[in-house]
Amino acid sequence: MDRRLLRRLKKAGRETRVWSRNGMRILVLKDGGRLLGLYAPDSKENFFWVNPRIYGDAQSVWKAKWPNPGGDRCWLSPACGIHLDQNGDHARYQIPERIDPGYHDMERWKGGMMRLCNVGKIFLRKAGKKDTFALERYVSWAENPLCHMEEDWVGRLFYAGYSQKTRLESLSCNRNNLSIWNILQVPTGGEVFIPAYNGKSIPRACLGMNSRNLVRIEDAGIILRADGKKNCMISIPPQMSTGRIGYVRQAGKEWTLVVRSFHVNPSGEYLNCMIGASGKPGYAVQCRIVSDGDASHVELHHHVPVNSSQVIYDTCQTWCFRGNQKNIHCAAACLTGYESVPSNRRCHREGGL
Repeated sequence: MDRRLLRRLKKAGRETRVWSRNGMRILVLKDGGRLLGLYAPDSKENFFWVNPRIYGDAQSVWKAKWPNPGGDRCWLSPACGIHLDQNGDHARYQIPERIDPGYHDMERWKGGMMRLCNVGKIFLRKAGKKDTFALERYVSWAENPLCHMEEDWVGRLFYAGYSQKTRLESLSCNRNNLSIWNILQVPTGGEVFIPAYNGKSIPRACLGMNSRNLVRIEDAGIILRADGKKNCMISIPPQMSTGRIGYVRQAGKEWTLVVRSFHVNPSGEYLNCMIGASGKPGYAVQCRIVSDGDASHVELHHHVPVNSSQVIYDTCQTWCFRGNQKNIHCAAACLTGYESVPSNRRCHREGGL
């Protein structure tokens, strides 16, 4: 555990809890209901991205127009209906305070589970009225998905992971207004791999993908180089998504792998779409690279479709590994189909279908 980070957060007046099991640890930040850190046994290295400005002047992070300390967070979608102003002005993209940081209750339940709950009221621009929502997240530990494999390299990896069940209830409006939007932030310097059916098919929508060295289209999916030098985003429709997204990165002498596994409904109605494309079919998976100097980072998004009721559920798991390059690549290939050596160097052009 990063004791320096805990001291800086305490000095800034931020309430945190450390939750541990079998050497694995999760750092929970009440402000924003974020899982700010995940640590493998006998390791002080965080799998997630934490805003480095916290180590300097932590208060400055929360004094910003939108505070982003890092970690794993849960938002509401669609972005076009919640975060843009009345006239759809892209320059005025704002996150409502009720969503982030919100007003989270945090409690530890018996049986190895933690509950985070955010209740608030926001204005829905498309519906033209306010809606009261209740967003609950239940976090529990997840067993190593490789634990039953017999290969020798499995035992040479350090692991930490958790399951997350999310419940969103719209208390004053019907369906088609709100949905769940999960965002996991990791450091730059690695490669994002989005497994996809018919990986050679061009992704539906991209922003800032005009570099020939930024994206590779492989048979099994899409590889995005995340160097943090340029703002960009890629979006995958539910019909192409396999329900997983992975991130491989070298961290000093070690390598890390972060995998998020989630449910996808190809027949479902996904609300979130690219800004300016309101009304078009939405996306199940998005990856965003944020270029912001020392605060550059990578975001792994997955969305949840709406249904015919006022309550929406989501279940996902996050698996993280640390080890040498060979073993991490074996784990990545097993869990996502990722290949470190490209078999096809088709690159994506600017724009989309």
